[in-house]
Formats: sequence, structure tokens, C-alpha cells
Amino acid sequence: MGIGIGFGPYYDGGPWYPGDVLLESPPGVYYDYETLPEPVIYPRNGQSPEQTEADRRDCNRWAATQPDAVAHASVFRRAIVACMEARGYTVR
Repeated sequence: MGIGIGFGPYYDGGPWYPGDVLLESPPGVYYDYETLPEPVIYPRNGQSPEQTEADRRDCNRWAATQPDAVAHASVFRRAIVACMEARGYTVR
């Protein structure tokens, strides 16, 4: 049985998989797809909206480089919170 990659033609708005085979995680592999609420960020030091957005983008990039952050949403969120708090924000 082959594995469909989904690069082929589309039908009914969705991808076409050869033989209608769906991709699944290998046995024993677990991906943490939990969803966490978006953190709410408050400037503590009078940062402008533009500065807040720039800091948020920088912290998102940095958080993605932390071990296990890509696989675990809670690790990613904790890294963002730590980064933003270090830059003078309150995060809830």
C-alpha cells in the first residue's frame, strides 16, 4: 500500500490522495496538538503598539527555537511569556 502525499490534483475542494490513503503518525509517535488561548500582552513601560508588535514577533521567533517548543504548545507559550516579561510586559 502506498502513501498519498497530496501534491496531485484536487477535487471537491480537498487534496487527492492516490488510493485514498490518509497520512497518519507512525505507531508510538505522539504529537501534542493542544490549543492554548492566545496570551494577552500589556505594556508595563509605556511601549507603543508598534514596539509591542515587534517584540511579540521577536519573542515568537525566539520561542520557536526552544527545545520541545514546536511539539508542545505549553512549552512554546511559556517561552513567549518569559521573553515578553523580560522585555517589560505583563502577560496573562
